Amino acid sequence: MIPIALPVLDEAEAQAAQAAAETAQARASAQRLAQDARTKAQAEVSARLAEEEAKLAEQAAVAEARISKARDAAMANVASIASDTAGLIVSKLTGRAATTAELTAAKGA
Repeated sequence: MIPIALPVLDEAEAQAAQAAAETAQARASAQRLAQDARTKAQAEVSARLAEEEAKLAEQAAVAEARISKARDAAMANVASIASDTAGLIVSKLTGRAATTAELTAAKGA
């Protein structure tokens, strides 16, 4: 090899090693940035999901309250409907209307 080429070769190898080190450093930095972005995005998604779940839980509670109120109202009418039905059955079977006292006594039995 030509003696003048050795220093040039050494310089080229040093520059190649430096470029490889800079590339590795840039790659590591990019990976850290990407991981940081993923972590931030996941945190934002988790926060948004928690907000939406809270809204859904609130809506479910409101719906449950409406259902409970409707069920209570329906159940309040059951006794009245049963009494009216019993009165009609007695009337059809006996040909006379049942008195309130008879219906109340039958309900207690």
